[in-house]
Amino acid sequence: RIGSVRSSRHYYLDYALDYNGFIRLDNDEKVIRNRNFRFFATMNMGYYGTKELNQALFNRFNTIIETEELPDESINRMLVARVPESKAFADKMIAIYHRIKNLIKTEELEFVISPRNLENWARMARHEGYLRAAEKTLIPIARTDRPFEDSIRGILKTYKWS
Repeated sequence: RIGSVRSSRHYYLDYALDYNGFIRLDNDEKVIRNRNFRFFATMNMGYYGTKELNQALFNRFNTIIETEELPDESINRMLVARVPESKAFADKMIAIYHRIKNLIKTEELEFVISPRNLENWARMARHEGYLRAAEKTLIPIARTDRPFEDSIRGILKTYKWS
């Protein structure tokens, strides 16, 4: 029943996770947490655009698991499984991903590239070719930061795409 409670008041979740296991709604109805209730949450901590998790909410989680970045093999498998045509270029795409990611880190830029960007790039490349598709999927990562856009274009041009 917890999942069926719809309200803009975020504190309902806090109560559902609390030790007492119930929520009292504004109309005085009491909603009791089912004994099989489980709550899972994910967060990209330190990812541009995210905020720190409220300490009160953070304390309500019994287990916190931090995961490492996806290994290249996993990214490669994901790309090839979702866009089989990308198999021949997947290693190059992943190398570009790392070069852009390193550039973001070393220059302390507030931009993000993720494996999802690579998938979008691969999907569009089926129809437009890798360089033209990169203009529509990777260059927008720079959000009109001309020097960063030029850097991405420079990275792309160091590889052959035919």
